[in-house]
Amino acid sequence: MENVHSKFAYLLKCVYNDCLQYLKQVQKFNDYIEYVNENHDLHNLYDNNNPLSMIVSFEMIDEIRHAIEALPPKCKEIFLLVRIEGYSNQEVALILGISVNTVRTQVSIATDKLQKCIGYLIK
Repeated sequence: MENVHSKFAYLLKCVYNDCLQYLKQVQKFNDYIEYVNENHDLHNLYDNNNPLSMIVSFEMIDEIRHAIEALPPKCKEIFLLVRIEGYSNQEVALILGISVNTVRTQVSIATDKLQKCIGYLIK
């Protein structure tokens, strides 16, 4: 009977953690929307009715994709798991059998390279 309770407790904790993760993602999205709404110049930069801004948007997306593809394979894999798939650093460390510090370092390296790419595009 104790085994059933511990499995139930484990599942309950998993659901709880997944819910917290989801709420964090929703909060990030809401923060982003709020930021865009407060910065009206961003609206003009990507006007879907303006062909020039659409071309710029597509070019930026293409450049960012190229920057991600140019990352070293493990760095790219870690970055995609954390930033795109939404896994936590701890989860990625367990999946790949590496330390959490390695995950943090690789995500930081990838983020720095992508920020340089984006900075180049915006300037």
